[in-house]
Amino acid sequence: MSDWGPVFVAVVLFILLTPGLLIQVPGKSRYIEFGNFQTSGLSILVHSIIYFALICIFLLAVGVHMHNFLLMSIPQALYNQLPYQVPCVNYLLVLDAPSRPFKD
Repeated sequence: MSDWGPVFVAVVLFILLTPGLLIQVPGKSRYIEFGNFQTSGLSILVHSIIYFALICIFLLAVGVHMHNFLLMSIPQALYNQLPYQVPCVNYLLVLDAPSRPFKD
């Protein structure tokens, strides 16, 4: 069973945090600029720090997991008899915080 949660989170955050695509911090003329399609070395550094912080939060603290429940529900022998291999587009998104024992 494959876990596509980290891949999905990384791709979405990469698209949303590309400097200059939607937002740029710091901008060329203002501190925050929207949709200017420009970038600088400082904004790449700021966006990569924000990316690292958010990916740590989503993957370590929240625990985003995405499992393909369509393949889990079909036995492998039946799946191999299908006339064509169906691309699996139904995913189950699970958000669970890692369990930690409470200390008194």
